[in-house]
Amino acid sequence: MRRYASLAAAALVGLFVSGCSASHEASAPVETRTSAKPSVRPSVKESSFDLPENAEVLVAETSGTSDKDLKEFKPGKGVYTIYSRCSGKGKVTIVDRDDDKDGTTLVRCDGVVSVGRVYVDIETQRLQIRVAGDPTNWTVAVVAGEHDV
Repeated sequence: MRRYASLAAAALVGLFVSGCSASHEASAPVETRTSAKPSVRPSVKESSFDLPENAEVLVAETSGTSDKDLKEFKPGKGVYTIYSRCSGKGKVTIVDRDDDKDGTTLVRCDGVVSVGRVYVDIETQRLQIRVAGDPTNWTVAVVAGEHDV
């Protein structure tokens, strides 16, 4: 089922490189949104990212300063959107734990939000954040579907 892994990794790299970049101020208020349908998943309002309204959150906003395995998830339609931000002098990559050779994407550590779409087979995704070098702070969130970047 991993026949599209290299293609998905290339798409992820391309989208993060050319993806959305917007300045983010820590003092800016967080917009709260509500969903019309009840869900046991984390809601959009629990994120400091500007996530799409009514988005299905697959991985709630997660932050750290070192390597971390993200919660496994299965995108229902073969596409998901990753929001990421990091700051510091280190190097942060998002890694597909099942294909860490081709499934690696560098996150720019300049404090801006990067947004990327990932197209995959409908199967469980296992992502990891890897940090190398100097102290670095990172934050990521993953939502289901294809959203504007």
